[in-house]
Amino acid sequence: MQTTVPLPVDITPGNMKAALEDLGQVVSVDVEREIVGNGFEWTVTFTQQTGDIDLLSTNAFLMSAPSEDETIHVVGVTDVVIDSLSAAPVAVAVRAHNIHGYGLSTPSTPATLTPVAVAPSRVREVVASPLTTGKILVQWAEPLYARDTTHYIVQYDTTTGFSSSNLGQKIIKHDLPDPVVDVQAISTSCDSNSELSGTFTVTYDGQTTNPLAADVSASDLKAALDGLSNINSVEVNRNIASMGHT
Repeated sequence: MQTTVPLPVDITPGNMKAALEDLGQVVSVDVEREIVGNGFEWTVTFTQQTGDIDLLSTNAFLMSAPSEDETIHVVGVTDVVIDSLSAAPVAVAVRAHNIHGYGLSTPSTPATLTPVAVAPSRVREVVASPLTTGKILVQWAEPLYARDTTHYIVQYDTTTGFSSSNLGQKIIKHDLPDPVVDVQAISTSCDSNSELSGTFTVTYDGQTTNPLAADVSASDLKAALDGLSNINSVEVNRNIASMGHT
């Protein structure tokens, strides 16, 4: 089991995201925070792991409140998309059912909303890498909620405020139904109380490499992938991640 460092009771979404992604078992998450009563609620969305994901667990031993009623808990979130609605305000409520009948109904927050088009959520995993003199490569993953994204605007500047006279931008269309993922990350990890060992293989389009050491070097991984007849040539970089490599 992997555990974060102690987190402030009012931790920001950005710092919560960083703390979770420092765990070797978590690849990438998006975090949103809302004020709920006298506390906070963080919604954590796993953006790369799918399927049956274990619930996070918490320890409130170091929390305190004047009323001594401090609590913290984690629940899984179920969602459904309701479509074919008009542009009129809609109220939403949910209740559970079992063989004994229906439970009490809980209204949504907000109580009503109008189903209108909204902008996409934030673009994820933006990485810039130098290519050669005067050139950089910018890569990103689409928003968690793409919402019919039509294009991306990539801005570049000599200041992080993006307000100098050197500001430039490129417009990239988002019209490929199945984009080619030409850069992929292979990550290994293990529990912080264990030592990673053994081998793994990589398969591409039906062809599989020989067994590779858990800490295989970038050059050896490149040689193994280039050895597959359906791969012409690849470049490989290796970074040490938490209890593993990427």
